[in-house]
Amino acid sequence: MTATPTSPLKLLILDPQAAVLEALCAALHSPEKGLTVVAQSTDTKALTKLYALHKPDLVIMDTTGCSEAILALREVFSEARVYVLAAEQNEALMIQALTAGANGFSLKQTSAEALKGIIRQLVLHNACWIDPRMAKAIVSQLQAQRTKKTEASLQANSLPSQAFEHSAPRALTAKPYASQPAPGFNLAMAQTTPEAAPHKGHLLTERERDVLMLITEGRSNQEIAQSLVITQNTVKTHMKNIFHKLGVTDRTGAAVKALKEQLIG
Repeated sequence: MTATPTSPLKLLILDPQAAVLEALCAALHSPEKGLTVVAQSTDTKALTKLYALHKPDLVIMDTTGCSEAILALREVFSEARVYVLAAEQNEALMIQALTAGANGFSLKQTSAEALKGIIRQLVLHNACWIDPRMAKAIVSQLQAQRTKKTEASLQANSLPSQAFEHSAPRALTAKPYASQPAPGFNLAMAQTTPEAAPHKGHLLTERERDVLMLITEGRSNQEIAQSLVITQNTVKTHMKNIFHKLGVTDRTGAAVKALKEQLIG
């Protein structure tokens, strides 16, 4: 894809509802404004084939079957950019889409002009974008998932100890079980919190995590500063450090990575 600020951006649009598809194409096809719809389809399964034929700068698609379609597309075209439009707020579907490789998403109620601006940001600046109306709910969903995983992990780690109490010979009870971990069992790892998992999130300080959480909620620098009782210059410093550690260039990129990799919560 070789789109430049002066060449038209090529769009491939998919939606299972023909009427919605036609409306989207009519609203976004604006050659005079640098946007051209090169292909459209109601068949999500045709995504990879259509992409190969038209090599669009951006795919815009409905949530129906999007995760499977995006995964299949990225197996062949890892550079593909995909933006998902949702008819309604569904945090689980959006998390699946991000995990599959979507570059962002918004509700279909988003105005055509706003969507055109988002498209240019996604393509020309290699950015990501999450609808602020959905970001906070998605963060809450991820936090709930993390809590369930933590509880399951704690229960799993307690099973060997419980089994020992019920079945170990009395002669062995003189030594604490914790001092004799089973082969391959890392006691230190079992006692750490989910935040210490080996992903990029563990590089962030506690304050940087606070800032990242507020970024995913769509807060402005001023709102972040007020919430954390710090100056806006300090917020900018934290954001600069966050971008560097996560390997992103802007706040939307940081938000997408935080949601994809569950770096907060």
